Amino acid sequence: RMQIAEESSDEGEPNQTEATHPEDDPCPDIQISEDRPAIQFARDKANELFTKGNYEESAKWFTKAIWLVKSGRVKEFPQDLESILHSNRAFAYIRMLKWKEA
Repeated sequence: RMQIAEESSDEGEPNQTEATHPEDDPCPDIQISEDRPAIQFARDKANELFTKGNYEESAKWFTKAIWLVKSGRVKEFPQDLESILHSNRAFAYIRMLKWKEA
């Protein structure tokens, strides 16, 4: 049985970020700050949505968090935590039977 993975980590200081380009944002309807605590908030929100069976919204929150890390807007994010974001999003896609996206 698959389960959503979670990793505890310290809250670290928010990072300074560069100007954003909204057109690059895959989920512009999700507005969160561009720092590590926001990524952790997005992960928790996505996990909560997943638990409630709202896989589509869960995947969007994971996607937003992944984009913030991959785009460099959130710097020095631990690789193990980034991997958890990817695996949890893949699990949401699997629940929606979106095999290619997973």
